Amino acid sequence: MKFLPILKLIKTTDDVSRINDELEILLASLYRVKNGFETTLKKSVSMELANVIKDLAGQTNKDLRGQMRGLLVDIQKYLLSLPVVKLTLAFSPSQEFVEKIVSYIRENMNSSAVIELAKDSSILGGAIISASGKYKDISLKKALEKTFEGKREIISKLT
Repeated sequence: MKFLPILKLIKTTDDVSRINDELEILLASLYRVKNGFETTLKKSVSMELANVIKDLAGQTNKDLRGQMRGLLVDIQKYLLSLPVVKLTLAFSPSQEFVEKIVSYIRENMNSSAVIELAKDSSILGGAIISASGKYKDISLKKALEKTFEGKREIISKLT
């Protein structure tokens, strides 16, 4: 996979947006004389992204601007094509938790998926997962609702 090094930088849809913003900055710098591409690559984008772009562009020669523009646009198209798994949690996950979830999703569902995180404390625990047109609610709220669904009359008589 040509863009595997880019995928390694991305875990969430926020990462996709950040990298796409950095690519826009680089694209705008291609035709500037002052503070051009090389300066922008060194000063305005993350070091990780700069290194990946340098590696991917390693074989460029004659028409540097045209080839670099093509590469950056191809990366943007790739970012837009990544499948998204929406994950709603009752808490804000740590970076370590996000990495574990993404690793699990990429090993078991889709090797190039990114996650879109949402926080909804009303689900109490567990998660709500949506991917590829499928929806699964494995939240604590849903489990409690299911447990007490047939027992509402009994509970209301107690009060």
